[in-house]
Amino acid sequence: MAKLSKGHSSQQANSPQAVQLIEQAPGCWLVSGDINFESVIELRQLGIDAIGQSNPVCQFDFTGVGSVNTMALSLILCWSRAAKRAGVELQLSHIPSELRAIAELSDLQSLVEPV
Repeated sequence: MAKLSKGHSSQQANSPQAVQLIEQAPGCWLVSGDINFESVIELRQLGIDAIGQSNPVCQFDFTGVGSVNTMALSLILCWSRAAKRAGVELQLSHIPSELRAIAELSDLQSLVEPV
């Protein structure tokens, strides 16, 4: 199942904005590309699969993320619920400043606080 999550793209492979979830180490995943209405559904499922493979911690590193919109906050909420159901600690790092601002406006800044 991890093979499906490694380097998977929802857009053309040569597009610099293609969304990817790449396993860097067991339980550590790099999120790359733009998180938007077009990419979030596929990225959500890839993250849920990654959470299911991780124990006791699953870390998502947002270093490779370009642009975000409100869908990125929805994505984190979904991953948070999936991690709770699986009994896995969810850790997020390198959250883009745009996403922090969206979370603050939504009074959900606790979701994107650094680990």
